[in-house]
Amino acid sequence: MVPASGRAPKAILAVAAVAVVAAGYLAFRGCPLLQDEIVHANQIRRFIRGQYAVDTDLTTFPGYHVLVAAAGRAAHNSSTGFLRAVQAMIALASIGAFHFLAGRLGRSQPWTTLQYLTLPVLVPFFFLLYTDALALLAVLLSFGLAARGRPQLAGLVGALGILVRQTNAVWLALLCVFISLRHRDDRSRWDVRSCLADCAVSLVGLLAFGLFVVWHRGVAAGDEQAHPLLGLHFTNIWMLLALAAVMLLPAHLAAIAGLLRSRPHWGRELLWLAAAFALYWVTFTNTHPYNAKPAEYLRNALLAWVTSSAAARAALFVPIAGTLLSLRADPPPGVMGAALVAATLALLAATWVVDPRYDVVPLSLLLLFRPQREAWVERAIVAINALLSLLLVWGIRSGRFFP
Repeated sequence: MVPASGRAPKAILAVAAVAVVAAGYLAFRGCPLLQDEIVHANQIRRFIRGQYAVDTDLTTFPGYHVLVAAAGRAAHNSSTGFLRAVQAMIALASIGAFHFLAGRLGRSQPWTTLQYLTLPVLVPFFFLLYTDALALLAVLLSFGLAARGRPQLAGLVGALGILVRQTNAVWLALLCVFISLRHRDDRSRWDVRSCLADCAVSLVGLLAFGLFVVWHRGVAAGDEQAHPLLGLHFTNIWMLLALAAVMLLPAHLAAIAGLLRSRPHWGRELLWLAAAFALYWVTFTNTHPYNAKPAEYLRNALLAWVTSSAAARAALFVPIAGTLLSLRADPPPGVMGAALVAATLALLAATWVVDPRYDVVPLSLLLLFRPQREAWVERAIVAINALLSLLLVWGIRSGRFFP
């Protein structure tokens, strides 16, 4: 039985989650379809009508569209308001999955879950017809099932997530690392046979996706020329570091303050930052055609500004440097922390188009695996992100900009 002292915060958190999702749904219910929502809604409505041809403009597998269309067919409703209601239910499920996983990982659940609930790169897509919330739900469910000792079912859910977004293959590989850590002894030795047995379903899913990539000669289901298979791109990485500087600012300040108190060898730190700056200077580019679209996209406006002058390019490195120093002072701990960083770098370096939606899963998992700070730091993160999310929702709803 949950103690009375534990039930109250959980009840308050549940009410807060429902209130936020309900308010967001009401804000967007009557809003016209925005940007890529048009493609997704058209595909869903075709499935509801029993037309199963997949739009060539759809870059993902249609798992999301099949699921939402199933709800639409059951309710005999294909209105935008209903489809967004289904999206809101997916959002609520992801909040519950995140909270459960946070508890399994021993996190301070209320504040960590509130950080997830207010994560600016995610919140707008709780309510818009995009695949991100469902893809993230698959990731969180798979990790939660693995933490509960159900690795085969976790692998199945993780593999099904690839049918929502192909980038979920990266997180399925990370799931294998998470599962394997359960089979490591105190001397960091692995029981390889048990690891392979528990990761079998995950590995089959990865193999199946690998065969698709080889057969299709690419990862995108459609619009392949905009999403080439090969390439090395750094801009998404720099943008993630800049965004993290804002969203996790209190944690970064606390980590850097700790670094200052430790009196590091500043010559070495400055040399390391200088090397990072040199790499940033030559690899921050804006070359994808989609990032040249109208400036109502915040990301495109930011990219245009950064690449407009040397002063602007140098200015963006300031928050990036803050994140790098914070990670150096207080990196995500252990094998999982290192694996999360490696998986994030691999995904973003392979992605040409610059879009903050690629940061949704990395930042959500970072909330679960990063070092926890003092209570005031964790609460300040919630406050900052809540303000940023409100600003984004207002800007999108009013038609002033889009992430």
